[in-house]
Amino acid sequence: MNTLKKETLVASDYENGRILIEDYRFYQQSMIEYFLEIIVNYISVMNPKYLVFERIEVEEMVSYSGLSNNEIMKYTIFVKVLGKSKEFFRIFIPKLVYDNFYYLNGNYYVPLIYIIDKPIIIKENSINLASLFSSITINFKSGVCIFTGRNIDLNIFISTFLFDDTSDEAKDIKKSINFIDDETEIVNYFNNILKKNFKNIKDIINFSEKLFFDEYTEYLYSSCYSDSDHINVNNLSDIIKIALTKFYSGEVFDFIDLKNKRLSFIELLLAPLFKKAANITYQVSTGFCIDELMIDQYVIVKNFHKNEGKKTKNNKLTFRSFHGLSGKTLYDLVNLYSSLLVHKCSFVKPGMKSPPRSIANIHESHFGKLCPITVSAINPGEMLSIVPEIFVDPYGQFLDLD
Repeated sequence: MNTLKKETLVASDYENGRILIEDYRFYQQSMIEYFLEIIVNYISVMNPKYLVFERIEVEEMVSYSGLSNNEIMKYTIFVKVLGKSKEFFRIFIPKLVYDNFYYLNGNYYVPLIYIIDKPIIIKENSINLASLFSSITINFKSGVCIFTGRNIDLNIFISTFLFDDTSDEAKDIKKSINFIDDETEIVNYFNNILKKNFKNIKDIINFSEKLFFDEYTEYLYSSCYSDSDHINVNNLSDIIKIALTKFYSGEVFDFIDLKNKRLSFIELLLAPLFKKAANITYQVSTGFCIDELMIDQYVIVKNFHKNEGKKTKNNKLTFRSFHGLSGKTLYDLVNLYSSLLVHKCSFVKPGMKSPPRSIANIHESHFGKLCPITVSAINPGEMLSIVPEIFVDPYGQFLDLD
């Protein structure tokens, strides 16, 4: 069966962070328990004396959908609430078979790998600072920053994180905005908009960092930026300064340049869990106590199959209407071309309705990494192939880019 791995002299070097693209789904799937633990730790950081992570129990299962089978894994997450063990939540996630396939509804699927942005995204009029749970969007056109679902005045937000920064970069940024140098004004603003009782700017920053950071997000920023730019990304103030310095220097990221991209699929698959945890964590920060995470146990499986498409006039679903993570197409394990499908990827992640036209172009960074024929084929950028036996790091960054 040609879906099995072929003999090759090239192998993943997990210890040194060099992962073959053929092994990347397996590597990401193996991180599920790590992400589930991060979810609990993220929620508990606001009240660590009340709730802490304890353990995860894993069980292989075969469920039935009519006459069809589903190979899934049941993850049961336990916590300690005031020292007593308690089941926090359980979740069903598709089992990865042959290192690259899901078996659902009696069919084999290839989970599509997505080429997504690195965490700092700079556009013409905005900056996005990605986080596993609570991302930040700085919109210069509207003059607001969006954080935890709230619109915060751009000048006040930036002034908060650069308030005590006397570096040359910070001084240049302060000249580009209406910098607020009154700490009382800033504290009163945040107390009003967030319904909190902050005493000073330090309290605001500490609160924001608890919502923005988790262990994975910290490692991701460090991996993407510390080594290349020789900069410190251990705190939110530095990350904001880095992004603003790039923005005001006129740097705009090329959407298809692989130096600005990384691969992922498991983060997108678990997105409903991250969103739920972010909402709960903000409630916990207001004094709400939680001893159970209420969530649909099959939400991840449903997210994989999700289809938000609408029928067109000719009663057919359009290609772009499929926003789930199932690869948009059903793949049969015995298909003679199925071993090629494990290299399929897309620039268009789930929910992206208006991708830039540049995805139809071939960038110099693609050479040796992406098959140029697939980039320029029908629906360019939406379904293309990664060159076999290339390496990525644990965060999906392409290695050996010239």
